Amino acid sequence: MLLAKLEELQRRTRERPLDFYIPLPHGKAFHADPSKERWLIGANGSGKTVIGAAEVCSLVGGKATWWDGPPGEVWCGAVSLADSEKVQRPAIRAMLRPDLIAAWPNEHNPNAPSTLTLKNGWVIRFMATRQGREAWQGG
Repeated sequence: MLLAKLEELQRRTRERPLDFYIPLPHGKAFHADPSKERWLIGANGSGKTVIGAAEVCSLVGGKATWWDGPPGEVWCGAVSLADSEKVQRPAIRAMLRPDLIAAWPNEHNPNAPSTLTLKNGWVIRFMATRQGREAWQGG
């Protein structure tokens, strides 16, 4: 009986990881702000990446109450593509419902920008500031 309940909890956690996210107080305040543009500043290890991943996954998963438009693009920026591959992409993967993913080329390539395409029309681009200004224009 207990084993069956634990297996069910594991399945739910795997299928809907965002439902099990419990933010720290500063993350809770960040998520509660209705502004479409917000800044999150904190020290190393303060949870910025997890908070950001939860915010992105909430938006693309249809749970963001502040968004009322059609699906679009989310740009996730890091200093380098290697940082993106090491930190951002795994954080998004951990929070995103697996059934939403349509394609994710270069997910594990630290030398390439990566574009995650979702089945619901959203696109998440992982880019680096070192790519230069031209990579950030348009879109």
